[in-house]
Amino acid sequence: MVNEMRKILIYIILIMLPIDVTLGNIIGNASLVSYVIILYMIISIFDILRNSWKIKKILSNKIILSSIGLLAITLITNAILGNGIVIFNENILFLCFLYMDEYTYQEKEIMKNSIIISLVIVILSIIYTSLILKYNIHGRATIYLGTVADPNYLAVGLNLIIVVLLEKCLDKKRIINYILFIMGIIIVFATGSRSGLLSISISIILYLLLKNIKNIKNIKNIKNTIIIWSIFIVLICVLAINLIPDYVLQRINIQSILQDGGSGRLEYWKIGFIFLIYNITLFNVIFGFGYNSFSTLTKSILGEYVGGHPHNSFIQVGFEFGIIAFIIFIYCIYENYKKIVNDKNILMISVFSGLIISSITLDMVLTRYFWIIIFLNSIGFGIKSVKN
Repeated sequence: MVNEMRKILIYIILIMLPIDVTLGNIIGNASLVSYVIILYMIISIFDILRNSWKIKKILSNKIILSSIGLLAITLITNAILGNGIVIFNENILFLCFLYMDEYTYQEKEIMKNSIIISLVIVILSIIYTSLILKYNIHGRATIYLGTVADPNYLAVGLNLIIVVLLEKCLDKKRIINYILFIMGIIIVFATGSRSGLLSISISIILYLLLKNIKNIKNIKNIKNTIIIWSIFIVLICVLAINLIPDYVLQRINIQSILQDGGSGRLEYWKIGFIFLIYNITLFNVIFGFGYNSFSTLTKSILGEYVGGHPHNSFIQVGFEFGIIAFIIFIYCIYENYKKIVNDKNILMISVFSGLIISSITLDMVLTRYFWIIIFLNSIGFGIKSVKN
């Protein structure tokens, strides 16, 4: 009964995940998802007290263990430097509790359906925000419920949904799956997110290639599949271009990207490294400069404050938490790839690759989405197994 209750909460969290950040300021400052997670963790703690063997299960998984190691380092850094990072800690603890249970084929299918339902929630939320509230960010589509969603993170958060829908389109070929897939791609374009578009494009291409790699002897079959889907996606892009404002589309052309260096990220990172060269100590090498320090410290060179984070998960972990945390983070990514490649898990290889690409230009490591993907990697989500 306790396990079933926890799994129901997981389905609810997956449904709410893409609009997680917009659900703050509805009941208190925290997102509604955070309250569901707190309830989940309270139930899980009581379960651990009755079944202590589950702690051994958590500690036996290298992916989970490396995540706990990263959590430990950030807690030590926070204690020494006095910087808080509550969301980061909450997400890794949540990951540990998620891994306690076993998940059947049917339960993973329910998770997939929950993920698809979440896109419907996103579509309705965007319609409400753009048509009723008439709200956008410089013409870019977003969601505004309790708080505003950053269009970049909104777009990247659709990666999992779009690849799951792509799988459904190839397997079941239902018209509703194609409609939702098209709408998902159009939303990504409407956000004007270059990071989102790049990561999702890579995930789609990788999925189509890996899906057909087992038919490598039938080159004609692979070629036909790629041609058909390329034409289909080009048609979606043409449709999106005709529906989306020119200002948003100008953000994703090559000239715009080269001119502003990825919204100034390259210049921002360069200045951060200059600061690092002239100010680093042995203590900073080990423990970093502390959470949210990249922007604060580079302000002294730039003369202005450029956001709260470095817009790069690897720089974030290395600069703010030190070399030990950075090595653990890389090891965690390696173990994730090792697991999903050994499982021949095409869906999660594609999704995780897109996530890592987006982590180069966004602080994905701080998001709930990042750690949910690691959880899905750990339980073998997306593996074609025999039904129980």
